Amino acid sequence: MKKNRYKVCLKCGKEFYQPYNVGITAWNKRRYCSRECFNPLRSVYRHKKCIDCGKEFFCQLYIGIGAWKKRKYCSEKCGNLSREFKKGHRAWNKEKHHSLNTIKKMSGSNSVHWKGEDVGYMALHEWVRKELGQPDTCEHCRIKGVGRKMHWANKDHKYKRNTKDWLRLCPKCHKKHDIRNELRI
Repeated sequence: MKKNRYKVCLKCGKEFYQPYNVGITAWNKRRYCSRECFNPLRSVYRHKKCIDCGKEFFCQLYIGIGAWKKRKYCSEKCGNLSREFKKGHRAWNKEKHHSLNTIKKMSGSNSVHWKGEDVGYMALHEWVRKELGQPDTCEHCRIKGVGRKMHWANKDHKYKRNTKDWLRLCPKCHKKHDIRNELRI
């Protein structure tokens, strides 16, 4: 049968006993009665007040001191609520607009995201729509695009950034164009 072993805490002088779930090796290494005595900073930074709801909250044992010092909210819910826009607050970017000169500097080939000829299919079609506008009349059958979807079709199917290399076609003519050029089965 195991003897009741006890020690005296080096920090507070309190007498403490060996818990039943602590082995002899761990017990021999133990010098303090609790985590608070072992790490004096824990007892100093043990509780705070939530800056959102005002509720007092305590440090969990698994949170490190660095993370605990940064913590301002009692829960994730309070943290998310405080980041949301509140009535009466002013947005940080309200009435802050880029000048036309800055917009020109940031768009097109001056943009940091510009890929030149290595652009993808969808981005190239978006570029064509910006440069040439939304097509309104089919160049083959002359049907108007009111209430219909019109496409921009590439003439040589090399998909380069050349505005003269695009046709305005209705979906029916676009399909015929692609079949004629052996792009569809």
